Amino acid sequence: MVHIGNGRVSLGFPHSWDIVQTWMDPSSHILFPEPPVVPEPTKKCPDVPRLGSYRLPPDPAFWKKFPTSKLPSHPSSLINYRHLREIINWFRPSLTMGQAIRADKVLHDLQHGSTVPFTADLPEARIPNTPSVMANGESFTDTLAWWVRQGKIDVNPEICGFMKSQ
Repeated sequence: MVHIGNGRVSLGFPHSWDIVQTWMDPSSHILFPEPPVVPEPTKKCPDVPRLGSYRLPPDPAFWKKFPTSKLPSHPSSLINYRHLREIINWFRPSLTMGQAIRADKVLHDLQHGSTVPFTADLPEARIPNTPSVMANGESFTDTLAWWVRQGKIDVNPEICGFMKSQ
């Protein structure tokens, strides 16, 4: 047995035609559901002050509250230099000359640090999602501060003009 209303339901309409007629009646009142209440996210670093604008550089008082991390006094790496050297030496007979030169350069840089051939300060970064960061500045700042506190990133705003770009 086929029900007449099944075609409407398969198209996404209600089974009852009365509901559809109510939609088309300009004198009827359509009840829209209330949008869900989205709770305000809990800040992970409530001591970091909220800025009035995230488009302008913050004043020095802001940076006194922002967490910092000390830069390491010497180069460090998670790579086990001695173990990598053993692996490279084991494979060295099968490396091309170019591969061997690059491997030696990597070993040298891991042991002594790498030179960076910059002759001037780097320009400010222009990133495509900057408008999103500015619109969500408080959340972004809170996340950045939290990552610094967890040791996931190292940030020292007093060096290199950190956060001076607009």
